Amino acid sequence: MAMNFDKAMYREKELLNLFSVPKSTFHRWVSQYIAQGYDPIDMGKITIGRNTWWDAYRFYEWMKFQSQNKPTYDYEVIAQREKKKAILVFHQSKKGEN
Repeated sequence: MAMNFDKAMYREKELLNLFSVPKSTFHRWVSQYIAQGYDPIDMGKITIGRNTWWDAYRFYEWMKFQSQNKPTYDYEVIAQREKKKAILVFHQSKKGEN
């Protein structure tokens, strides 16, 4: 499914509004991803000078991939549900725009 975003890059606040993800949840995802040894660039994070931008398409793809991993612990189940919910909310908001 091809995703169409209004812009190529979003500020963090705009990205969170786009996917209806709470800031605390987003920061937890980022910190857990980094703690696992990964780079947030994989999530779509781009730093230009002092400014941080997010590639919405990469973030969307990262959430889709992460929500398909089989969880091991109960907190991973909750995180997986949050990602699936964010994807669903995003699709519903895009459907409402058409």
